[in-house]
Amino acid sequence: MIYFPLKTVNYACFIPTCNAAGKGNPWLASSDNETYESTTPVFLELHATAMLCLPSGECMHPDATICTALMSALYCSVSEEVVLRHQLMVNVAISPRDNYCIEVVLRCLAVEGDGLGSHQTNGGGVLGAVMAAGFKGELVRFQAGVTMEISRLDAWYTNADGTLEGPATYIVQGLCRRCCLPEVILRCMQVSVSLMESGNPPENHDELMELITCPETGFLHLFSQQQLQAQRLHFSLGNSVGRLGVCIKLASANLVQLLFGTQEFLLFEREYAICNMELQEEITS
Repeated sequence: MIYFPLKTVNYACFIPTCNAAGKGNPWLASSDNETYESTTPVFLELHATAMLCLPSGECMHPDATICTALMSALYCSVSEEVVLRHQLMVNVAISPRDNYCIEVVLRCLAVEGDGLGSHQTNGGGVLGAVMAAGFKGELVRFQAGVTMEISRLDAWYTNADGTLEGPATYIVQGLCRRCCLPEVILRCMQVSVSLMESGNPPENHDELMELITCPETGFLHLFSQQQLQAQRLHFSLGNSVGRLGVCIKLASANLVQLLFGTQEFLLFEREYAICNMELQEEITS
């Protein structure tokens, strides 16, 4: 077993708050400056080369049936309304360079807030959402747990005939945020719980909670559907909900609903709150 100094562990929990908040080296900070304007229809394209990996780590050998099933599952990762509004097109084929790889092409119409003007979300828009579902292995109409291990990824603006207009970097950056930030946040919460259980409260836990639940950051919207369910949790939260509500200063009813749906997130925070209460009782007794 490897042991790390307490200062090192606390610093590890602090790094995501610096990056996400734009301090230090903000490698996952959202870019609000990138805007694109056009008077003619503009499209967005994402091209990726990937391998399909089973939960065991083995690589699948794709065939035409698998490609068709994956294409259908990618379509179904967003609502029919989104497919129609954005004119989403998906194509999956076996790579001509490596028959263990697939080539994924996503194309959609650029609309205000996703491709045109300032971006309404920080998750790469529709194409980022579709690709993230495949990358995380959370396609509901595909083989459970199969992930897309991406080896090449490009995103562009194109005109109606497919001519490249320029890079759509917000899609790639947003995809990274969708795939990295929720996982980093959950692992940091695990570390916080472990520190609390050992009797060493982390130094930046409350700061992390405030950052995650701040409406301006939009971090909760980066969590996947498996991490973010519509149903409420079926267990008693006791005093931890009260502590959580005070800690994060919830701003709206919608945010409360999202928070209650974030099952893994709330489970970690509940466990942290219980450990904190037990520690406080030990100190006062």
